[in-house]
Amino acid sequence: MRCYLRGLVSRLRLLAPGPHPDNPADVARVRALTAYKDFLTFWKDADPDVPILKEAKAEYTKLQ
Repeated sequence: MRCYLRGLVSRLRLLAPGPHPDNPADVARVRALTAYKDFLTFWKDADPDVPILKEAKAEYTKLQ
């Protein structure tokens, strides 16, 4: 019975919305989003025409 419940819980976790901690792609995406958010927060007062800032904003938007 215990084994059945563990399997059921594992399958239900896969259906849960949001990043799954066992999936390396989800973990990497969350880390990337955090890094872009930190970068954009640090550069919030910069000239909006700076190419690296434009690129970072575009990539952050794609990740969301």
